[in-house]
Amino acid sequence: MVNKTSTEIVYPSWESYEALLRHGPDDGKKAESFWDSRARQFNKHQIEGKSRLHEHTVTSLVHRELITPGSSILEIGAGSGRYTLPLAKVSGHVTATDISAQMLAHLKENAAAAGLSNIDTRKLDWNTIELGTLGFEKQFDLVFAAMCPAVRSKNGLEKMSRASCQSCVVAQFIESRAPAGQKGTSPEAVSGRHDPHNDRDALYAMFNLLWLQGYTPEIRYKKETEANGASTTLALISWEVQ
Repeated sequence: MVNKTSTEIVYPSWESYEALLRHGPDDGKKAESFWDSRARQFNKHQIEGKSRLHEHTVTSLVHRELITPGSSILEIGAGSGRYTLPLAKVSGHVTATDISAQMLAHLKENAAAAGLSNIDTRKLDWNTIELGTLGFEKQFDLVFAAMCPAVRSKNGLEKMSRASCQSCVVAQFIESRAPAGQKGTSPEAVSGRHDPHNDRDALYAMFNLLWLQGYTPEIRYKKETEANGASTTLALISWEVQ
C-alpha cells in the first residue's frame, strides 16, 4: 500500500498584501504635517517639471472611454493638481481631495491660472472619512488616485469602489531608471530607503487585494523615456464596479 501525502496550499492573506504597502506615516496628523511641509517644493517641481506622463495618462483614460466630457470624477490624494488639471479639462467636474491644506491651496492657484472652474476641493483623511456622511456613495463615474498612500490598503481600495458607480483607476510608478551608466541620484536611491517610484510590490499587492474583493482588475503600462536614456514606467490598475 502506497501512502500518499497531500500538501495543503496556503495562499497569502489580506495582511500579507497590506504589509507590502505600508510605507510612510500611518497617523493622519503626521501624514498631514508631512505633506504640508513638502507642498511648496512639490508644487514647484510640478510646475517646472518636463514630464508629460500625467497628461498622456489622462488621454489614455479618455481613449478607453473611462472619462467622457460629462464625467464626474473623484480624485484621492490630488496634491497640488498634477493630474487634477488634465482631468478637469476633459470631464464635467472633478472633486479633488487631499489630507494637506497646503497642497490644496496650491491646487486652487494652479486651477485658477489654467482658467478651470469645474474643480472643487475637499480637505479630508481618506482613511477615516465616512462616505455616507459626505454623500460620496456611488456618486462618481470615475474614482482616481495616483501615488496615493491613503488607498494602499484593503479599506482604502474598498472605499474607492464604494464611491464609484462605474470605474476606478490607481496609478502607481513601478520603475524609474537612471541614464545608462549612471547611478540613481534620488534621496531614496542614495540612502537605500523605500522608493515609491520603484515599487513593483505595491502593484502586486493592490492587484491581489482587488482580486480577493471579487474584482477583475486590468493593468496597463505607460513608459516615458528621456533623451539621456532615463526612463519611468507607470502602471494603471483599473476595475469596474458595476
